[in-house]
Amino acid sequence: MNGALFLSTLKSKYKFMLVCSAALVMYSIIIISMFDPSNAESSKVFMEMMPDNFIKAFGFTIVEPGLTSFLGTTMYSMPYMIFMIIFSLITANSLIAKNVTRGSMACYLSTPVSRTKVALTNASILILGQIIMAFLLTVFSILFSIILFGNSALDIPSFIKVNIMGLILFFVIGSYSFLFSCIFNDEKYSISISVGLTLLFYAMNTIGNLSDSLSWLNKLNIFGAFIPAKIINNTSNIFPLSIIFIIGGILIYGLSAFIFNRRNLPL
Repeated sequence: MNGALFLSTLKSKYKFMLVCSAALVMYSIIIISMFDPSNAESSKVFMEMMPDNFIKAFGFTIVEPGLTSFLGTTMYSMPYMIFMIIFSLITANSLIAKNVTRGSMACYLSTPVSRTKVALTNASILILGQIIMAFLLTVFSILFSIILFGNSALDIPSFIKVNIMGLILFFVIGSYSFLFSCIFNDEKYSISISVGLTLLFYAMNTIGNLSDSLSWLNKLNIFGAFIPAKIINNTSNIFPLSIIFIIGGILIYGLSAFIFNRRNLPL
């Protein structure tokens, strides 16, 4: 990794990183504010009033009374996914493919820094951004829940596990998005394929949730591995899958650097 390139790239990306982090934190705070500990059953009743297909399609779960389940169900089904997908895909595309398309990559490669270091340094910016977003979301959600409801309302260890698994999930999504950014010279192809593959995975997960006969689709997409309700209720062992995802992400980032180092660039 090259320190000067890291700081330069971080300076150009930190605003977008902080905006996405702030959006996640604000949404979480709003959801926490909606929770009523004196009538915790109301959240369960609210979910039961929603159409069954809607609940299944978007991965909602009938929550048990409690802030942890309420937050895990409402926050991590759609809002969390949307903001993390936006950050991961846009950032991954902008780090390599966008610079190649606009010609600025020639400036980086005119220095003594190797292509491999350029690729890995840029990849570290994406990973750092995802870690910062997960960290800020976790810390501020915990602090705000303590301020409003005290120390016992939120199951902090389970909540942290949800955020760790979510971070690992997007580590993989970021890795294949970065791979496409390293493969294509035109940023429109890089972002299109990244978005297309991610939407395909999400659609497979949605269809798998809707139909028991198609539930096997959940095993073929990465979103099927992230079920906050099961993590909160300790009915899902995230350790084996986490290791597989981490190793897979590392291998994909390594492949990205290898491809970027070998291919011809229109500089």
